[in-house]
Amino acid sequence: MTIFFVIVIFITNSFLYKEDSSHIEETYIDKQIWEYIKSLSWANITNDVETSSKKALINHIQNKKEALNSASRLEIVFEPTTYKETINKSYYYLLQEVFDSSFFDNVFWKNVDIIYTYLHQNKEDVRWKMQNRSIHIFDPESMQKWEFLRVYIHELGHYIDLYFFQKDVIWDDSNDFYDISWKDVKIIKSWSKSDDFVSGYAMTNKYEDFAESFAYYVLHNKAFLAKAEKNEKLVEKYKFFSEKLFKNWQFKDTSFARDDIIKDYYWDITKIKINYNNFLEYLKK
Repeated sequence: MTIFFVIVIFITNSFLYKEDSSHIEETYIDKQIWEYIKSLSWANITNDVETSSKKALINHIQNKKEALNSASRLEIVFEPTTYKETINKSYYYLLQEVFDSSFFDNVFWKNVDIIYTYLHQNKEDVRWKMQNRSIHIFDPESMQKWEFLRVYIHELGHYIDLYFFQKDVIWDDSNDFYDISWKDVKIIKSWSKSDDFVSGYAMTNKYEDFAESFAYYVLHNKAFLAKAEKNEKLVEKYKFFSEKLFKNWQFKDTSFARDDIIKDYYWDITKIKINYNNFLEYLKK
């Protein structure tokens, strides 16, 4: 019976979920040091250490824990390193304000310790991407700040999709979202229609559907709700984020669009202009 179960697990892992493994190029960050520090306690320290020394060591460990817990979970890497000296610092301060806010509290830091963001001075054919568990943005200063932030939120949606939700051999929690509209990575269910998606770009594959919907939820929540009133599939997508991720109703009924009117259709919602100052003020609440 045990052998049969092992065979079933192997087949499931090798074939049924092959599509996702081919898409994900990222590799997981080594968490050994972080896990070691989190596990340290009185019980880990031998009894042959003098009580005074033991207390000093525990205090040191506790201070280290508090420093790690209070530190920003964003690590910015500059390519090349000299780029740090020339880039308009408001671009990376903008990201730090987001990560240092309560935006992520009790949302997904239990599963994600730190996010690496690479700011590249050079231009590429693609302006941004996620690779090796890191978000890469090329020539950020060619973007206006609202677009820079908007794009980052979209890429963060990809990160949450791939690294926040539980992945195992039997189930991927993101499938609860994918199953609303997708038969396969790039195959939409036969009954689906364009109104089931927040943008045209969201229809290209299930990963972009997730990221576009995440960004729409965070930055244009009120518009998402309005569209959902007319479409049961959008209701399901909205509920996925409110029930699985933002359980404390973060962003509910908010809007950070620069214009009062949001059109019914956008190919790419990263092109919707946002008031990033209002967004940052909201995060401080």
